[in-house]
Amino acid sequence: MVFMRAVRLLSAVILVSSALACRRDATPAVISAEQVPNALQQGFATATGESKTLADAVGTALKEDNTVGAWTMLNQVKQRSDLTEQQHEVAAKAQRALIIKLQEAADRGDAQARQAVEAYRATK
Repeated sequence: MVFMRAVRLLSAVILVSSALACRRDATPAVISAEQVPNALQQGFATATGESKTLADAVGTALKEDNTVGAWTMLNQVKQRSDLTEQQHEVAAKAQRALIIKLQEAADRGDAQARQAVEAYRATK
């Protein structure tokens, strides 16, 4: 009887812990290119200096429909050593979103987008 209570209690603790862990990691693994400016603004809200300037410039470039320029600046952001874990995570999500957008533009015949995609693939 005591053993069964202990098993039930342990099961309940595991269940609650799992639920809390899932709730804590509620950020989506993938964002769209349209979400990148807001994601960068939030992720880099506390950043200072060049990291903040570059992240803001990526958002501005996207709002101006300059995906290749945004891609170039985002790669500069990702190479910085002063990023927090959250900033690195946001930049990685933004990178995934932009490579998809660049591939779509390349498929439509955009030569600059095609060059950016090919350069990216050459590094992978």
